Amino acid sequence: MDETMNKEAMPQMIEDDQYSVAQLLQLAGELALEVKILYTSLQQVKDRCKAVPEPEWVNSATLARKLGICPRTLANLRSRGKVKGHLLHGKLFYRSSEVKSLPGYEAR
Repeated sequence: MDETMNKEAMPQMIEDDQYSVAQLLQLAGELALEVKILYTSLQQVKDRCKAVPEPEWVNSATLARKLGICPRTLANLRSRGKVKGHLLHGKLFYRSSEVKSLPGYEAR
């Protein structure tokens, strides 16, 4: 072990012949169980995140980002009638259900 390393900073460091094969197998089994529990928890969180509904309205900056275009290009699409903007409280918004069919749209 490097002299600069503190033994207290390296908990349960395995040294030669400290553990038997049976003990190592038991530790490996316990570790596998912990990993499985962690994986299951992460899958549950991932599933909950997927269940979050997409907002009904999206603003210009968000839509441009989802389409992978700049806001000016979005304004050009709107002026050519390719996408319909709605003025709500003095700001432009787009209905999510109307823009999902646009090429390049990815719900994020």
